Amino acid sequence: IQNATDGSGTTQTSLAYGSPQHLIVDLQDEYIINRMVMNFSNTPTEYKLYSSTDKETWIELAYDKTDKDTIGARVDTHEILKMAKARYLKFEQLRGFMGVNYMPDGTLGPFEYSTGIFEVEAYGFSYDEIGVIIEDVERILAETTKTAENEKMYDFVVQEHQILQDILSG
Repeated sequence: IQNATDGSGTTQTSLAYGSPQHLIVDLQDEYIINRMVMNFSNTPTEYKLYSSTDKETWIELAYDKTDKDTIGARVDTHEILKMAKARYLKFEQLRGFMGVNYMPDGTLGPFEYSTGIFEVEAYGFSYDEIGVIIEDVERILAETTKTAENEKMYDFVVQEHQILQDILSG
């Protein structure tokens, strides 16, 4: 796991052969996650990303599936539309990529390769940062009058303000 979070695009972590396999990253503190980037050296054909605050209850953040069995690197970026609280992040390989390899009897046959991960990247905010953002939004809302010209933007800001308050409170 260390190589998947060391900040280097040249080291990697490889999962065991076969599916399912998973990798759990401990963020050491709780954050609000709004984007994840998976930098693969060997790309799975199907996987999910999850978040958890207790390492027991997992919330699905993203699902990715491709019909292509290809060996090689790929970078997948997942925008998390509903920001998620996370102390832990989990990558779950549902299906590695299929290739051909020598079987125990010496013949060539289908083989499921393991996933290789250069880096797991998570982006978002700490709780302290969200508190500052909420204060700024409240100041802006207090100084702004809703008009026909700014109605959509004003309503969007009010909605985002409520989402941030909900995240902090629960």
